Amino acid sequence: MESEFEAMLAKLRTLVGEPGANLTEAIPSPDYISRAIIVQRQKLAVLERLLGISVMVHNGEPVSGLGFSVRTRNTLRNVYGDDLTVGGLAAIPLRDLLKARNLGELGVKEIKEKLAEFGLKLR
Repeated sequence: MESEFEAMLAKLRTLVGEPGANLTEAIPSPDYISRAIIVQRQKLAVLERLLGISVMVHNGEPVSGLGFSVRTRNTLRNVYGDDLTVGGLAAIPLRDLLKARNLGELGVKEIKEKLAEFGLKLR
């Protein structure tokens, strides 16, 4: 699949250099792009498991829309603010979450489960 991508990239490079070039010929199909994204996410997931780290791909999505229980949502909002994102939540050390007032082990478990849905985990 990468050789196909390299071929498209080379074609784009040649077309960009030509005046009046039709760039739509070199743009990959949405299906190809979707497959390439899936492959890249799978590669990231393997690297995360091997290295024991989380790559914050979803760092821009707000935590408020994840469907946390009222207690967990309120605690996260009160302690970390309204603009906490999924990536920001994944970056919070577990020990800090456990220290947060009113969160408790059930709240931390809920957070871990939600982050796992994104392929992320707590530090």
